This record gives sequence, structure tokens and C-alpha cells, in this order.
Amino acid sequence: MHTQLTAMVAILAALSGALWLLAPVYRARLRPNWLLLSASIALGFIPQQPHWVEDLALALAEVVAVRVVAILIFRVVLHRAGWPIILTDVAIVGGYGVVLLSLLVHVGVNVSGLLATSALLAGIVGLALQEVLGNLIGGVAIHADGAIREGVWIRTEHGIGRVTNVRLRHTSIETADNNIVIIPNSSLTKVPVTILSHRQRVKVRLRLSAAHRPTRVVRLVEEALSSPLAEVVSEPAPQCFVADIQTQHIEYIVHAWVTSPGLEEAPVSRVLERLYFALARAGIPVASVPNSIELRAAEVEAGERPGPSSVEVIRRVPIWSSLTEKEASILAARLKYAVHGPGEPIVQQGDEGSSMFVLQRGSVTVSLRDAQGRSEQVATLETGGFFGEMSLMTGEKRSATVTAVDEVECAELHKDDVADILRARPELAREISAILEQRQVELASVREKLENLPPAVKPQDLLSRIQRYFSIDRSVVGAARPPS
Repeated sequence: MHTQLTAMVAILAALSGALWLLAPVYRARLRPNWLLLSASIALGFIPQQPHWVEDLALALAEVVAVRVVAILIFRVVLHRAGWPIILTDVAIVGGYGVVLLSLLVHVGVNVSGLLATSALLAGIVGLALQEVLGNLIGGVAIHADGAIREGVWIRTEHGIGRVTNVRLRHTSIETADNNIVIIPNSSLTKVPVTILSHRQRVKVRLRLSAAHRPTRVVRLVEEALSSPLAEVVSEPAPQCFVADIQTQHIEYIVHAWVTSPGLEEAPVSRVLERLYFALARAGIPVASVPNSIELRAAEVEAGERPGPSSVEVIRRVPIWSSLTEKEASILAARLKYAVHGPGEPIVQQGDEGSSMFVLQRGSVTVSLRDAQGRSEQVATLETGGFFGEMSLMTGEKRSATVTAVDEVECAELHKDDVADILRARPELAREISAILEQRQVELASVREKLENLPPAVKPQDLLSRIQRYFSIDRSVVGAARPPS
């Protein structure tokens, strides 16, 4: 076996083995290397071999060298720097051509004469390989244009898919069903191809009762979709339009922009969920009048434990611990219940507010946002938790954003629901302020994690703020005592 051939085979085997271990993604392209190296070694060990056999063995090793160098340079190095993968195929084809010409020269073929007299042969071969050449030229054209590249979504006569790679002969796309479609490049250059934007407009239709004013419905829909939704962009903001008016129903169309071309079902589902809960809270069922039915009584499924009574809900909140049974019953009768969908904000930091909430079912996250817009989740509340008591008792803006993790049912209590009780027993304000002061101390360490937050209400100001907010007589002192 020739010394030069032995050294080359050893080096190529070592490089191929290193790539096999360090870059397993290229193993499919490395497998032919082992067959070619084995054939080269077998030819090199043939006793009393003719000169052309040695040249053929060396040519096979050179083919492996072309493949290894192409993977190292164009796939491992340059492709990570943003160079197109099609250069690998171009380099390999070019390298194969050089190896073939070198082999012909070594075996004594007059290459220049062959090239000069092969015009007819080239024409015959070109005619026979017309489709192959068309794909090669199409691949070069696609690469040169740059519009169809890895990662973009395209729509063709073969369907919608994300381009996974552009090769010299074909382009591969991955469909939403995770199928790989291989499209000949010549086909892509002959038919219209739509390159999908990373933002796609989707249309969601709603049919609601004509008893509800269109202006109110449009406002409710756009407000419900103004808070963040996964894969739905905020700019341009979702819009609602009246599409058709009939005797018993009005049809609306919602335009929203999503960031998942070819996979619009998931964001459309989130839009519909958000609208269902928002409209249900407003007393607007998503159906025309003949199909509207009351489902409230059916929400407790078979085997599901019923929720706590309204009085129990009131008793869960520490600030109402001093209420008499009669006062607790009065507040319980005034509770308003609402359901929020997954990912829907129940209150948002900075919004005006005058109510508090008690979780009946589900869980929520509590997050704070600083002046630079940085947000951090600081707590998770489960069933029985409550929030919003500062806005209820002082009228201050919401100090945090509370978002539903799953389907959440809340009991809400407004300022007007508690005002008459506080005015009748003004001494309650002192005990409530003491409980709120303790709650503020517990939240102080959490607020310190984020800088530039609006200042919290000073504990010593709470009582006076509650008294002013509810117009309570400030001359009353002493702890809260229930009437005899």
C-alpha cells in the first residue's frame, strides 16, 4: 500500500471519527465515508496492482477528503456564521469534478482533447439530465435570490411549511403536521410561491344576540383582547367589526395578528377563550337568542364538591373578621361572581380600582412591574386567597397585576357594597387599617426586589385614608366592637 495513500486514509479516518463523535447530526453524511475508505484500503492492498488501481484508490480517498472538508468548513464553521448550507453541495460537486479530472489525467486520458471533442456528448447528456440540471440551476437561483431560506414559512401548491434547508437539487419544508415535503427546485422556480410574514392576520367570527348594542360589544371585545395573549401581537391591536346584522343576531368579525404562520389554531383558540369569559361576565352569551341557555346551574359537575357559601367567603378575609353574623350575611348577599379564563389578567398594575376579590376556584399569579417595564412574579394565590383589598378600602390604583393561571372563579366586593356598614360602625375602620398595615409590612420585602416602584401607602396614613374615602366620622376612637 502506497505511503501517501496510507497517511491520507489514516488522517481521513481520524477526522471522520472525530466528527462522528462530536457532531452526531452529520452522521448520515459521514456513513458513505467509511465505505469509500474501506474500498480505498481494499484496492491499496491488491498485490501487483496495476497503476490505475492505485490511482483509483487515491481518488476514492480524495472523494472522502472533499466530503470531510466540506462538512468542516461549510457546515460546522461557515453555516454557524450565517452562510447558506447550499454551499456545501456546490463545494462537494466542484470537488468531485476536480477529483475526476485528476484521475483521468493520471490514467493517461487526454482531457483537453476530450473536452474539445465532447460537444455532441455534452448535448446528449444535457438532454438526458434536463430535469436534474433544472433542479441544480433552480437551487443556485433560489440561493442567489435569498427570499426562500431556512426558517421562513412558505405556501406552495404542495401546502404550507417552514423551510428546513435549501439544497442544490431540492428544498425541504416541514409542515404543521411535522411532515417533511421535499420539493424539486425546478418546481419552485416555475410556480407562484407565497412567503408568509412572521405576523399573520386571522379572522375570528362571533354570533351574538341582537339585543346587545354593537358599540358595547365592540368595546368589550377590544378591551378583552388588549391584554397580552401568547402568540398574539399587541401592535397592530386586535379590532372588532360588525360583519352582518340579522333579525335575531349580529355577526362580528375580529381581526388579530398572530406570530405563528401555519399554526394559527392555537392563538385563535386563546382569542376565543378570552372572548368567551369576557362576554360571559358581561352577560352576553356567545350564541344567538334561540340557542342561548342558562348553564350556571350545570357548572358543578357530577362528583365535584360545591364551593363555599357566600358567608364563608366573607369569613375567609381577615379584614372582615369583626363583622357580626348579620353584617357578614349582608356582605355575602352583595358578592358578585365572575369566571376568568387561563392567562387573562383580572386586575392590572396602575389601573383604577375600588373592589377586592376572593378566589373561589383556581389559582392566580401576582407580578410587579417597575418604571422600566421589568416585571417579576412575586406570588401565587390558590383557592381561598384574596387580593385588591387596598383598592377597596383606600381607592388607590392597583399595585400589582393578577393573572389567572387556569380557569378561575372570583367573588368580587365593591366599595358601595361595604360603605353603609363602615359608616354605621366607623370603629371598624381602625381594626381594618391595623390588619392592612400588617399586610403592607409583609409585602415590603417583596417590593424591595424591584426598583423604581411607586411608593406604597405609609401604614400611619391608612386609617385616615380609609376614613376620607368612606366619609367616616374621624372622631370615633377605640377598637371595633360589634353592636349589642
